[in-house]
Amino acid sequence: MLLIAFSNSADASPQVPLGVLGVLILTFALGNIALRMWAARRLRAGRTLPGPFRMLRLFVNHPKLFLGALCAQITVGILLLVVATDR
Repeated sequence: MLLIAFSNSADASPQVPLGVLGVLILTFALGNIALRMWAARRLRAGRTLPGPFRMLRLFVNHPKLFLGALCAQITVGILLLVVATDR
């Protein structure tokens, strides 16, 4: 099993299997899809996005940018899973 350490000292750093990071990234991709759908629905209804969610307007107004970022995120997640299962 391939492990990743978050710091140089082996005794103080938690180690996470690489496949777990791949699954986590893919889970975040699903969350991004849900957030974009929520933001689009809210903007279509004529309401504004609250505080930190105002950045989502960029992804709603520019769907190619959103799809590019989503494809990159999914690709990284799948690559992490493939690398983790090869070892």
